[in-house]
Amino acid sequence: SFGANGFGSAVWVLTAYFLALGAASAGAWRRWVAAGVIALAILFAGHFVVFVSMAAELARLLASSLDRLVLQIWPGALLLYFMSVRTLEEALPASPAMEQSG
Repeated sequence: SFGANGFGSAVWVLTAYFLALGAASAGAWRRWVAAGVIALAILFAGHFVVFVSMAAELARLLASSLDRLVLQIWPGALLLYFMSVRTLEEALPASPAMEQSG
Protein backbone atom coordinates (compact mmCIF):
# COMPACT_ATOMS: atom_id res chain seq x y z
CA SER A 1 0.00 0.00 0.00
CA PHE A 2 1.10 3.56 -0.55
CA GLY A 3 -0.02 4.55 2.92
CA ALA A 4 -1.97 7.63 3.92
CA ASN A 5 0.00 10.07 1.74
CA GLY A 6 2.52 7.89 -0.07
CA PHE A 7 1.14 8.26 -3.60
CA GLY A 8 0.66 12.03 -3.30
CA SER A 9 4.18 12.50 -1.96
CA ALA A 10 5.67 10.38 -4.73
CA VAL A 11 3.93 12.46 -7.39
CA TRP A 12 5.36 15.68 -5.96
CA VAL A 13 8.88 14.24 -5.79
CA LEU A 14 8.68 12.93 -9.36
CA THR A 15 7.34 16.28 -10.58
CA ALA A 16 10.22 18.14 -8.91
CA TYR A 17 12.70 15.66 -10.44
CA PHE A 18 11.25 16.25 -13.91
CA LEU A 19 11.32 20.03 -13.48
CA ALA A 20 14.94 19.91 -12.32
CA LEU A 21 16.29 17.59 -15.03
CA GLY A 22 13.88 17.97 -17.95
CA ALA A 23 12.77 15.54 -20.62
CA ALA A 24 15.18 13.12 -22.25
CA SER A 25 16.38 13.82 -25.75
CA ALA A 26 14.64 12.15 -28.65
CA GLY A 27 16.02 8.80 -29.62
CA ALA A 28 15.25 5.21 -30.45
CA TRP A 29 13.83 4.66 -26.96
CA ARG A 30 10.71 6.65 -27.92
CA ARG A 31 9.27 3.54 -29.59
CA TRP A 32 9.69 1.64 -26.33
CA VAL A 33 8.00 4.43 -24.39
CA ALA A 34 5.12 4.41 -26.89
CA ALA A 35 4.83 0.63 -26.56
CA GLY A 36 4.82 0.95 -22.75
CA VAL A 37 2.14 3.64 -22.85
CA ILE A 38 0.01 1.43 -25.11
CA ALA A 39 0.48 -1.51 -22.73
CA LEU A 40 -0.58 0.59 -19.73
CA ALA A 41 -3.56 1.93 -21.70
CA ILE A 42 -4.68 -1.62 -22.48
CA LEU A 43 -4.30 -2.50 -18.79
CA PHE A 44 -6.39 0.53 -17.79
CA ALA A 45 -9.01 -0.38 -20.41
CA GLY A 46 -9.24 -3.92 -19.04
CA HIS A 47 -9.73 -2.67 -15.50
CA PHE A 48 -12.31 -0.15 -16.74
CA VAL A 49 -14.32 -2.91 -18.43
CA VAL A 50 -14.30 -4.95 -15.23
CA PHE A 51 -15.44 -1.98 -13.15
CA VAL A 52 -18.19 -1.05 -15.61
CA SER A 53 -19.44 -4.65 -15.83
CA MET A 54 -19.63 -4.80 -12.03
CA ALA A 55 -21.45 -1.45 -11.70
CA ALA A 56 -23.92 -2.86 -9.18
CA GLU A 57 -21.07 -3.64 -6.77
CA LEU A 58 -18.78 -0.76 -7.76
CA ALA A 59 -18.32 0.72 -4.28
CA ARG A 60 -17.33 -2.62 -2.77
CA LEU A 61 -15.09 -3.46 -5.71
CA LEU A 62 -13.26 -0.12 -5.52
CA ALA A 63 -12.84 -0.35 -1.77
CA SER A 64 -11.35 -3.82 -1.97
CA SER A 65 -9.18 -3.63 -5.08
CA LEU A 66 -8.14 -0.06 -5.91
CA ASP A 67 -4.88 -0.18 -3.90
CA ARG A 68 -3.94 -3.47 -5.55
CA LEU A 69 -4.64 -2.09 -9.02
CA VAL A 70 -2.52 1.01 -8.40
CA LEU A 71 0.31 -1.18 -7.11
CA GLN A 72 0.12 -3.29 -10.28
CA ILE A 73 0.34 -0.23 -12.54
CA TRP A 74 2.95 1.70 -10.52
CA PRO A 75 6.13 -0.19 -11.61
CA GLY A 76 5.33 0.17 -15.31
CA ALA A 77 4.46 3.83 -14.88
CA LEU A 78 7.74 4.46 -13.04
CA LEU A 79 9.72 2.70 -15.75
CA LEU A 80 8.11 4.86 -18.43
CA TYR A 81 8.65 7.99 -16.33
CA PHE A 82 12.37 7.40 -15.84
CA MET A 83 12.79 6.49 -19.51
CA SER A 84 11.39 9.88 -20.49
CA VAL A 85 13.37 12.01 -17.99
CA ARG A 86 17.02 12.91 -18.45
CA THR A 87 19.57 11.29 -16.17
CA LEU A 88 21.67 13.37 -13.83
CA GLU A 89 24.72 12.83 -16.07
CA GLU A 90 22.81 14.17 -19.07
CA ALA A 91 21.49 17.18 -17.18
CA LEU A 92 24.76 18.37 -15.60
CA PRO A 93 27.40 19.98 -17.79
CA ALA A 94 30.51 17.85 -18.20
CA SER A 95 33.54 19.07 -16.30
CA PRO A 96 36.79 19.62 -18.24
CA ALA A 97 38.55 16.88 -16.21
CA MET A 98 35.89 14.37 -17.23
CA GLU A 99 36.13 15.35 -20.90
CA GLN A 100 39.93 14.84 -20.97
CA SER A 101 39.74 11.38 -19.41
CA GLY A 102 37.00 10.18 -21.74
